[in-house]
Amino acid sequence: MLYLERVSLVYGRGVPGERLALAEVSLAVGPGEHLGVSGPSGAGKSSLLLLAAGLYPPTSGRVRRPENTRVGLVLQEPEMALFAPTVREELAFAPRALGLEEAVVEEAIRASLVRVGLAEDLLDLDPLALPTAERRLVPIAAVLAGRPDLLFLDEPTAGLPVRARGRIITLVRSFPGTVMVASHDLDFLWRTCPRLVVLARGSLVADGRWREFIYRPEPLTEAGLVLPPVPAVLAGLIRRGWEIEEVGQDEETVARQILHGGPRRGGAG
Repeated sequence: MLYLERVSLVYGRGVPGERLALAEVSLAVGPGEHLGVSGPSGAGKSSLLLLAAGLYPPTSGRVRRPENTRVGLVLQEPEMALFAPTVREELAFAPRALGLEEAVVEEAIRASLVRVGLAEDLLDLDPLALPTAERRLVPIAAVLAGRPDLLFLDEPTAGLPVRARGRIITLVRSFPGTVMVASHDLDFLWRTCPRLVVLARGSLVADGRWREFIYRPEPLTEAGLVLPPVPAVLAGLIRRGWEIEEVGQDEETVARQILHGGPRRGGAG
């Protein structure tokens, strides 16, 4: 389990302009759970990921992660993390740091390329010279090459075209470990994370599964967020008397639920 126990974070503490980024946030994330984090700009989403990943210590409170856990963090502007002269060297850094043999390092490199949908002919190129979509995918591949148990992604779909966004959806949904994803893109979070927490002004204001937000979207609207299109359709059906037991994570599953469902509470139908 990953635990955040009443964590607070103050930037610039004790100096003019200090800013409270998080205020006594408590959160428990289970093994293998995929958790989405959303909220308006400045709500504390990135700060929560940085604390959970261990990049920053909390000003107060405690973060507990399982021992000997490999952590992978992809920043909101992933290009800032690029430092190697070639894509190959970028992807090799984490597995080499783990002391893996070169044959295993090469295997990890190629497996991570496949997972993000990058071609092998990019391996000997400068990652900073790549087109935007490919350049933003390289840091994600580099983190995956390190075989993390805990994966933290900050706005992973920002600046990506539709096809690359689809790759990230598949990657997150198939990731076997624990994932925390911070994003403004609620449609992406619906497709990848069965559980959602909402932050506002540094505080956790809502925590639940999508079914709960579909039945009661007020915590989203109060935070300036709106349901994604497909869950919004389900919310409309619920207002007309339908009962939704589970919420799928793609249009096909939701369509089957609608076809096999119906009004069950005496609604208008």
